[in-house]
Amino acid sequence: MKNLLFTILFAMMTVSLFSQKAILPPVLVKPTDGASNQMPDAELDWYAVNGIGTITYEVQLDTNDQFQNPVTMSTNFSAINAENLIFGDQYFWRARATDNTGTSEWSSIFDFTIFNVVALSKPEEDDTTHQMPDVKLVWSNRKGATFITGITYYELQASVFEDFSVINFTDSVAEGTFPADTNYYFLRASNLYFDTAYYWRVRAKHDLGASLWSEHWPFSTLIGMTLLTPANNAVNQDPDVTLTWQAVTGINDYIYQVCSDPNFTFPCITGLVNDQYTSVEVPELMFGNTYYWRMAAAHSADTSDWTAVRSFQVINTVLLNLPANGATGVSVLPKLVWEPVNGIDGYELRVYNESFTYSDTAILDTNMYNVFKTMVVGEDYFWKVRTFSNGDTTNWSEVWQFHVGQVGIDELTLNDGLINLYPNPAKGMLTLELKSAKSGEVRVSIIDFIGKVVFDESYLFSQGVDTKSINLNNIPDGLYFIRLNSGDNSYSKKLIISK
Repeated sequence: MKNLLFTILFAMMTVSLFSQKAILPPVLVKPTDGASNQMPDAELDWYAVNGIGTITYEVQLDTNDQFQNPVTMSTNFSAINAENLIFGDQYFWRARATDNTGTSEWSSIFDFTIFNVVALSKPEEDDTTHQMPDVKLVWSNRKGATFITGITYYELQASVFEDFSVINFTDSVAEGTFPADTNYYFLRASNLYFDTAYYWRVRAKHDLGASLWSEHWPFSTLIGMTLLTPANNAVNQDPDVTLTWQAVTGINDYIYQVCSDPNFTFPCITGLVNDQYTSVEVPELMFGNTYYWRMAAAHSADTSDWTAVRSFQVINTVLLNLPANGATGVSVLPKLVWEPVNGIDGYELRVYNESFTYSDTAILDTNMYNVFKTMVVGEDYFWKVRTFSNGDTTNWSEVWQFHVGQVGIDELTLNDGLINLYPNPAKGMLTLELKSAKSGEVRVSIIDFIGKVVFDESYLFSQGVDTKSINLNNIPDGLYFIRLNSGDNSYSKKLIISK
């Protein structure tokens, strides 16, 4: 009886063991069910299952939930990457496991959708004008918090037509051009027309397809260049004047013209400047002449419009410096100093006394002259300077007078170590800082290059360090000299006003 009972129990256990499944189906993790904006190399992930022996997984991926034409993949891991999934398509997927005892049932079915459009970033829709012909076009390398992967490259197009019926510019940027965690990709356009409205768009591509085109955003390129110096109607310019301008990117050359005719019909100086420079020196201009200048930017496909015409006048005199006009107590062998002029061949100096019993003429290549003929104490002397270049000569400077004698003891000392002028170039206000061992009055004069005094005021400075503010708002932009006088002591410095 006992043997019969044992036989029945063993048979029941055997039937039970062979009738149950030894391995459970996987539980899917990601992409989560219904997920959107997934990458075309989506990672399919599930929880690993327990089993006997080696466990393998079979994954099916299809565009319908009946899996009529699935892509089947196998792996020993609990995740696998798809490749080249079609942009914008919805996919269904499931997985099952196999061990030494058999194969599990299929898991539940999840679905997800591949992203289908790239988001643009810059130039933004409210900042689309005056872009360079190599405008920087920027788009997102993310969908939400996820970096875009699984593509081969981004394709970019720009067109003057909103329907892109004509493509004026196209290029591509390969995936991996920037680090994987880069939020934005960008591409610089090339050789876009000046003063032209464009639309641009981007899409992602891989070996089996492309996303939809992004939105198309507008932008327009700049009309022309912006001139900086000389300012329009500037005076007292050197005969080797330097023209400066704001940089334009995406070009090959700048074109400049300088002419004595405002209509640019007479023969003019015309030249090219490589795009890496933003200035050019124009030499050998005639003293006292008025010149007109304009510029354009050019690349292989287009040339911008000419800028508005500006004019400037070349200096026609020399500004004297030391000894100050009317100075007394000057040495019997003084040093005569005047403001330098660039782009010239030399200076001619004349110095004499009232009776012309003392007279000297010198040709110099520097802006100073050390008198070597001893002057007479108690006499007045007069001096003037002009400059020359290529057979052309400026007018003589003003004639200045000085008196040879003892130096006054009540004047304030004025020199570079005691005076600070800032800012220079100055805008609306100029600060004059003076360090002095005693109080005293200083006369401040501002003089243009033809010797005209445009500002003349006296200030009382206290002992120690004292500052005064000088209002320059009523003085036109340009190059000037500021002169300080205290008694017979004088100090001069070049001043640029650029508001």
